[in-house]
Amino acid sequence: DIYSAARTGRATMHVGYIDQHYAGVLVLTINMDPVTAEKSLLIWAVYTRHPAALRGGLADVKEMAARAGLGKLVFHRPRRGGRRRL
Repeated sequence: DIYSAARTGRATMHVGYIDQHYAGVLVLTINMDPVTAEKSLLIWAVYTRHPAALRGGLADVKEMAARAGLGKLVFHRPRRGGRRRL
C-alpha cells in the first residue's frame, strides 16, 4: 500500500503549493516492466482540484524523471488497459 511504501522509502509523496496554498499531492515510485526490465517513473496516486497544479505538476514530474534517467512516465490503474505513456 502507499502508506507502507512511503514509510519504507519505496515511494515518495510530494505536496504541492501555489501561492502558499495547498494545491495537491502525488505519490511517485520507480516501476520496472516485468517483461523488458525497463524502468519508468510511476505516478501511483495524484489528487488536486487546482487546474494550474496539473499543468505545473506534470512538468515538474517530467523533469524529475529526466534527472533520474527514466525515459518515461507511467500512470497505472488496476483495470486492464489502464497504462498510459506520456
